[in-house]
Amino acid sequence: MNVLIFILFFLFLQVGCGRKQKNIFYFPKKEYVLKINRLFFPSVKGVKVEKIDGGNNIYWRSIQDDDLEIKNDVKFLGYNVYRLVRCYFVPKKPLNKKPIENTNFLDNQILKDEYLKKQEQHCYLVQAVFKIHDRIYQGPSSQIICVKN
Repeated sequence: MNVLIFILFFLFLQVGCGRKQKNIFYFPKKEYVLKINRLFFPSVKGVKVEKIDGGNNIYWRSIQDDDLEIKNDVKFLGYNVYRLVRCYFVPKKPLNKKPIENTNFLDNQILKDEYLKKQEQHCYLVQAVFKIHDRIYQGPSSQIICVKN
């Protein structure tokens, strides 16, 4: 009988020895991340560029609301314009600081930078920018257009 009391007393000390009890039924709330393919969004069409006195003027057709497949929760923010590096690579940052709402962009940096003045041609592409559930998405790239320097 003394042995049984000793075992029960020993087990009682082990349970309450100051350890934090682990909750084996903990289910954290995971944030649902919507994975959207960039081809879900419409691409920018009709991109053209012309050389003018102030630089290169890039313009394109606007994206209509009918082009969006899902109208609710999709907010159109504008467009990003990229000047390709060495006519092949798309840089990480666009030429504009925030999405452009109108359908043209004047690249006057080519007149200021000596490296850009020496290039034979400048190539551009445009991407539409969208917002869904506080996340920013870019649509597919437009066709690449080039102008001789």
